[in-house]
Amino acid sequence: MVLPQVGQDRWPAFYAREVAVDTFEAWLAVASFMGHNVLERFPRLHVGFIGAGCGWLPYWLERLEEHWGGFFGQDSSSTQAPDRVFKAQGFAACDPWERTLPEVVAAMGERAVVWGSQYPLPDILHFFPHEVQIIVEDRHLAEAAKRRTLWDNAADLFQIDEGHRS
Repeated sequence: MVLPQVGQDRWPAFYAREVAVDTFEAWLAVASFMGHNVLERFPRLHVGFIGAGCGWLPYWLERLEEHWGGFFGQDSSSTQAPDRVFKAQGFAACDPWERTLPEVVAAMGERAVVWGSQYPLPDILHFFPHEVQIIVEDRHLAEAAKRRTLWDNAADLFQIDEGHRS
């Protein structure tokens, strides 16, 4: 387990640390996995980035890919673009209040996002016990994407078999 550290010394207020730390740590972790070519070297490894939501994902992978394929990425040991590797082996857990979930799914594909309840953390108490309803009732998210986000992706990642259905 890696505990967030970025910004701990920069912001004395809990609010500022909470806003930035989890997301910055997720960005650095994804960059580290890509920069050290971990996923390409271990093609059966799946890595989840949890606690920072998922709205950052398309931007950050685009930024990593911009540098991977350009002058500053010449020393990258990866032979595949970061977004391609992430779409095959990575995932991020969405938060119930993320309004950009449909855009993230459109940009990353239905496989890249899983549902991640943060209960009993204080930020979720406003939504509990109906936080799943936000995704279920999202008019901009296709039914197949809802099912993948709420169940299929996690079942695939953790190799959970629903059993035989008739």
